[in-house]
Amino acid sequence: MKVKIDNNLYVHARNMCGIVELQYMEKRNNECPIKVLNGNQYLIKSTGEICDFDKTGTNRTNSYKSLYRTFKQLRYLINNNFLGCKNELFVTLTYGGIDRPRILDGGKRFYMDFQIYIKALRRKYGHIEFINVVEPHADGHIHAHVLMKFIDYDSIFIANSELATIWGKGFVKVTNLKNVDNVGAYLSAYLTDVEVSDSVIHDCIKNGEKIVVKEINGKKFVKGARLKYYPKKFRIYRRSKGILDPEVISGVSRDIKKKIGILSREPDFTKKYEIKINDFSNTIIYEHFNLR
Repeated sequence: MKVKIDNNLYVHARNMCGIVELQYMEKRNNECPIKVLNGNQYLIKSTGEICDFDKTGTNRTNSYKSLYRTFKQLRYLINNNFLGCKNELFVTLTYGGIDRPRILDGGKRFYMDFQIYIKALRRKYGHIEFINVVEPHADGHIHAHVLMKFIDYDSIFIANSELATIWGKGFVKVTNLKNVDNVGAYLSAYLTDVEVSDSVIHDCIKNGEKIVVKEINGKKFVKGARLKYYPKKFRIYRRSKGILDPEVISGVSRDIKKKIGILSREPDFTKKYEIKINDFSNTIIYEHFNLR
């Protein structure tokens, strides 16, 4: 049976230029349940218990949850700012040769190189807004994906050779987004999933990870297999100042759907989560609409 949010329930909604997400939480707490006391301890308001922050970084499950939250926020940003228009480019930047930056340096070298790169592009093409995302490899090296919007143009074409010359570090690839109606989901596949191979499957088995395979455009990928390559507290993405967060509106589901114009429309995707932590449990339901 397909899960659905009752129209009389209170929800939070994001309308990201035609990508709409509604979230219902069975239990809502409008007040922060903890109070930070110092850099090492926090107070649980409901019980008065003082606890220490976990700074060990050894809990892989919590690390993965944090990464998924980051990727969710990244999808929101992308979908609120990029629609696959003719003045947008999706560019992959790589490094050639043996002197390639590694993920362990925190991506600092790439971000310095990228600042030089984007400044050169802006001198020639004017106002450019961007989101750049670093992607790690199993060998510890990185490359990056960059979404760019050329504000002064209605349509833009730049040859790979020109972008590679300006980059000057290695191979550059431009991917056409004209048939992509959910750019955030499209990019997420690059960042979290790895194409199926014997070594990838062996690595997952060795680490005791659950193997979930999905197929995209005829290719098979192991879902989430890239997450282990991201070090703790690594800054996955950066954005320019003109990249805007989506507006969050709250209220009764019926009223919000009517305002957006989806009251009589069935969601394209729904998902239900059951969260249980000790004696606490909660139910979260998402409804996803693609109006593009």
